[in-house]
Order: sequence, then C-alpha cells, then structure tokens
Amino acid sequence: MQICLVTPAIAKLAPESLSDHELLVAISTRDGGAMEELFDRYESQVYRFILRAFKDRGLAEDITAETFCEVWRAAASSFKGQARVSTWLLAIARNLAISMLRRRSEQALDEAAALSIEDRSDNPEVAAAKKQRDAIVARCLNSLSPSHRELIEFFYFQDKSIAEVAKLTRVPVNTVKTRMFRARNLMGQLLKGYDIEGFDSLDRSSEGAWSLGWSGQTERSALELAETHA
Repeated sequence: MQICLVTPAIAKLAPESLSDHELLVAISTRDGGAMEELFDRYESQVYRFILRAFKDRGLAEDITAETFCEVWRAAASSFKGQARVSTWLLAIARNLAISMLRRRSEQALDEAAALSIEDRSDNPEVAAAKKQRDAIVARCLNSLSPSHRELIEFFYFQDKSIAEVAKLTRVPVNTVKTRMFRARNLMGQLLKGYDIEGFDSLDRSSEGAWSLGWSGQTERSALELAETHA
C-alpha cells in the first residue's frame, strides 16, 4: 500500500502511538514529530546494520544520519508498503553506504590523478570561487541555533565522536543524535538555497569560514522554513 494523505485521525494522534506506516504517512506531510519518532525507533538498528556490514564507525554514523535525512526529504512519500518499514530503511542505508564508498574510491583516484596536474591554487578565479563558497557556508552556519551550530563544529571540525560530543555538551547520546539529524537537515536546506546540494560534500578546508563566531544574523526565510519541520 502506497503512502496516502494523512487522515484526520492520524493527525490527532501522538507520534509514539502511530504504527510505522502511519509515521511515514505523517512524515510525508512534513510532520517533524513523526520524523523524530521514526528516528528514535530505528536509529540504533540502522547504525548497527551498517557497522556490522562495513566495519567503519564513522561511515555508520554518517549513513545513519543520511538515511533519515533521505526519508525526510522525499523517501517517505515513495514507500510502497511491499516490505516492513525496518527492512525498507536498511535497504536505503545499504544503498547510501555503497554509493558513499564508491564516491570515496573515485575521489581517491581523482586525487591521485591530480598530483600530476599543475597546482592552480593561486588562480584568482579558483580563489574567488572558494572565498565565495566559504562565505556562504559561514552565513548558513551562523543561521543555525547556537546548539545546532555547536554540534556541527564538534562533530565535523573537531573530529569528535557522538559519545564525545555528548560528554562535552552534557547531553544524552540519543539526544545528541536527534539534534545532529536536525542540524544536518537544517544546514542542507540552507545550503540548497545557494545551489550547494551536499552538506557532507564540503571539504574541511573551509574550516576557517565555519569557525566564525555566532553573529546573530539569520537568513530568516530559509531558516524559519527549515526549523518549522525540525
């Protein structure tokens, strides 16, 4: 059975009382509470599945977060009901992991080939483009709430694990995971407004731009739209 319109009965129920399929129905209408409930139910299972299959904790953390981002962005509305929701989520995670590993392999080959290419780092056009991108990233990062921004800085630019972030912020691990999902999703939506599609595709050479202090300035329209569903 394909996802259908949310019925009034489903809309009135608390997310924790909904079945998995009903959660996807609600998520397809941008119900943030339903998304959070689905994450709480299956985050650990998806993480353990990827860790067991690929033996890479970093990959498992990234793929787990990206799986639920994918569900939020579009996948929920395409669920056909031909398998259990848990099986469907694991299939999404597996496909994402394979794609990410393939990109890493291709990137490694590209980097090896780049060693034989003239360094154009001083090219004014390249420098200008990088400066513009760094400014966009900094602007989007500063548009996040301080708590979301702190998580991204710890996880991406200080290479802290989820457990370490939880200890540093004095927040339970599961809460950190939920907030990280929200932070990544918000950042992705903000960057998409500037035609930057992949948050995780940004290399960390932009760290200087990302580490700018909290400015209090916000991209109001994009942020309000994103946080409505966070």
